[in-house]
Amino acid sequence: MFTESTLRKLLDFSANDPVVSLYLNTEPSLGNAEAHRQRLRSLLKEVTLERDVDAIETFFSHSYDWLGRGVAVFSCAPADFFQYFPLSVSISDKVIISTKPNIKPLLSVMDNFGGYGVVLVDKQNARIFLFQQGELVEQQAMSGETVKHVKTGTAPLIHQSKGGPFDDYRAVDETIDRNSRNLAALVMDYFEQKHIRRIMIGGSEENVASFKGSLTKAWQSLVMGTFSSAITAGSAEIKQKSIQMYEDVEKEYEKDQVDSLITSAAKENAAVVGLEPTLEAVSNGRVATLIYVDGLTVPGYWHDSCGLLTSLAVKKHHACPGPAIPVDDVIDLAATAVLKSGGTVEVIHPGTGLESNGKIGASLRY
Repeated sequence: MFTESTLRKLLDFSANDPVVSLYLNTEPSLGNAEAHRQRLRSLLKEVTLERDVDAIETFFSHSYDWLGRGVAVFSCAPADFFQYFPLSVSISDKVIISTKPNIKPLLSVMDNFGGYGVVLVDKQNARIFLFQQGELVEQQAMSGETVKHVKTGTAPLIHQSKGGPFDDYRAVDETIDRNSRNLAALVMDYFEQKHIRRIMIGGSEENVASFKGSLTKAWQSLVMGTFSSAITAGSAEIKQKSIQMYEDVEKEYEKDQVDSLITSAAKENAAVVGLEPTLEAVSNGRVATLIYVDGLTVPGYWHDSCGLLTSLAVKKHHACPGPAIPVDDVIDLAATAVLKSGGTVEVIHPGTGLESNGKIGASLRY
């Protein structure tokens, strides 16, 4: 499974020779390994770099286990560079030959299937589920003090003598409160160690409210949502509920993000929208966050000497004596440039309103 640190290593790779970036969908519903190999052979027909083709074919023949739902492969044989990353989500078949690894599909996977945590709670226990890229990667169970059962039907306000039912009820409430605080502390520590910044809470309405109230304000702000669930729910049920909630929350977040971006751009308040204004900001190193609609691909030109990216056929310009290099996708190069400069990239779903603004924009550092 690839991570953000993995992505950074790809960004740092450079060579004087072309890099082959290959993405293959190995979703079981598309067929068996032989069916995937046939599609692989069809993709490799587009590649004229024999040493890279040999390296890729050798990998799939002898090393790949065909157990994932997708795989990304990067090869530059003259530089002795070969990396592969099994994916737990399906991905479109694609092969790209460029001067650098093409990371745009990986960015889409990371943005749409990022890491998040789920915690199920009751009055005594907590179960933690850690998801990465849509797949469950780890589970933990935690228990607090046993909650004493108080005989029902007893009116605690009538019998308030010391040691009577009233004290029993109060002791139960105190135990539940301690459990909530202690389990919340353990859960926060766990997610902190795992670098998780998006969480969901499942359980009864009462238990969820108690647990969430025991979190610090900082962690309460990271709660994406809550849902009803039994503490004994199976992992498949939790996965289904959490993915649906993740997608719903992500779409709302994206819409708000785009609305804010468009408003700021209209006021010329550290934001731009549209292809060329955004590419100009990227070229000048001004972009804090690049935002574009998933699937956006634009051919264009890249000036190696000064880093200018444009979709316009400008062969030369005053700041760069070298000729423009035609590229298949300036969006990929823009995303790479922003990440290398310490910025972030957001790949958003269609339908947020950015389509009417060139499908791309950016918040700016200055």
